[in-house]
Amino acid sequence: MDIIFVNPPLTLKERFGKFAPAGNIMPPLGLCYLAAACRAHGLKAEIIDAPAEGLDTAKVKERILQRRPRFLGLTATTLSILNASRVAQAVKHEANDILTVIGGPHLSSAPQRTMERHPFFDFGVIGEGESTIIELIDSVQGNLDIEGVNGIIYHSPGGLRRTEIRENIKDLDALPLPAFDIRKVGPDLVLQFYHRRGQQGDLGINEGSRLLEDRLRDRKRQPGNTKTDE
Repeated sequence: MDIIFVNPPLTLKERFGKFAPAGNIMPPLGLCYLAAACRAHGLKAEIIDAPAEGLDTAKVKERILQRRPRFLGLTATTLSILNASRVAQAVKHEANDILTVIGGPHLSSAPQRTMERHPFFDFGVIGEGESTIIELIDSVQGNLDIEGVNGIIYHSPGGLRRTEIRENIKDLDALPLPAFDIRKVGPDLVLQFYHRRGQQGDLGINEGSRLLEDRLRDRKRQPGNTKTDE
């Protein structure tokens, strides 16, 4: 197994508080895109969706150790970053050879601070990860210099190192459809599929912020390239 992607444990109570009875669980669309990209590249990938399966940290760790992947990929919002860190820590305590990768909104918004506060993450993927995760896996498994992989932050003997910014994927139609088929979907889950990325409408950004504007620019799939079998 090359990589297992994990949506970390997060209960409806943690997400919605007193509104938990009205909450729902949606598939981790980003992880499904990453798994699909890895699979299209010939890598073996799986997804553990802990919230959907009702798994706690111990059960997630057990599943991971049973499969013994080379990489463990985690996603996290600010709400779930501590739970993601606990999963990474639990796995590293028993299998330090498994390389842990964190991505998602929290890491992308505060990469330096996240990696400093959560030392059990070996790598961080900043921004869109479909190309980055493949290049990272190929570089590590091929004993190549990971400094050439844009869009990552990682621990080195001299401290944290951050590589060059990776540009956004401009042609979303070039991406394979999300791998919903390799995760368990319960009867009460809501299936989502967003066909666009970025911010719609006027960004309100001045001329000195062209890079930020490029990263927020609205991009979308063509309507005929959004169909799945689910």
